[in-house]
Amino acid sequence: MGEKVKAVLYLGIDPKHFKTDKPLIHCPLLEIVARPIDSMEIKQVFGSILDYTHIIFTSKSAVKIFFKYFRDFGYQLDQLNNKYLIAMGQVTAYFMKEEGAVPTYIAAEESLEGVMRVLSTLDLNQANVLFPKSSSAMPSLAHFLVEHEIHHQICTLYDVYNRKQFSLPDLNDIDEIIFPNSKTIDIFFSLFDTLPEGIKLQALGAATRETLKDKLSEKKNLVISC
Repeated sequence: MGEKVKAVLYLGIDPKHFKTDKPLIHCPLLEIVARPIDSMEIKQVFGSILDYTHIIFTSKSAVKIFFKYFRDFGYQLDQLNNKYLIAMGQVTAYFMKEEGAVPTYIAAEESLEGVMRVLSTLDLNQANVLFPKSSSAMPSLAHFLVEHEIHHQICTLYDVYNRKQFSLPDLNDIDEIIFPNSKTIDIFFSLFDTLPEGIKLQALGAATRETLKDKLSEKKNLVISC
C-alpha cells in the first residue's frame, strides 16, 4: 500500500470556494448569527436604503444577510440598478451574483486594503456610502471613510462567535491548515502550542497573514504558505 495522502484542514465557515487537489477536512471554528431584522439600527438603514449611492460588501455572510433583509423589507433587485455595488474580491462577487446583483467594482485583492484602493479611484464627493459588516470587522475601512470625509453609514448586520463544540482531526494526518480570518488563528493557537514539523499554514488575506506571522514569531518548525 502507498503512503496515506494527508488532508487539508479548513477552519472557516464555508470551504465552497477553496480549491485543493488533496482531501479536505472542514472544521468551522466560528458561527454567524444575524442581528434581528427588527433592531433599531437595521430598520433605520433599510428604511432609507434607496438613499445610498454606494454599497460595500466585504464578505459572503454580509451579502447573504443583506439581500435577505433587502427582500424582507419589500424591495426589488431592480431598485439597486442605479447603485454602485463594490465587492471585496471574487468570492464576495460570486455570492452577490448568486443573489442576482452584479458588482459594479470588484477589488482585485480580497482584502479591505483592496477595497480601499478601489474607493481611492472613485469620485465620492457626492456619495452616500453604506457599509454593512460584522461586529468584529477590522476597523481600517471605517477609518478610511472617516479620514477621507466620505459621507457614509455603517450597519452591523451580524455577529461572529466562537463555535462551542467542534472536533479537530489528528494533526499528524494534516498537510496544510487554512485560516480564512484572524479569529480562526486566535482560536486554533489557544488549543495548540506545538504542531507537527513541516505542516503548512496558509492565511487568506493580508490582515490574516499579519496575524499569523505575529503568532508564529516565537514558534519553530512551522512553514507559512502565503
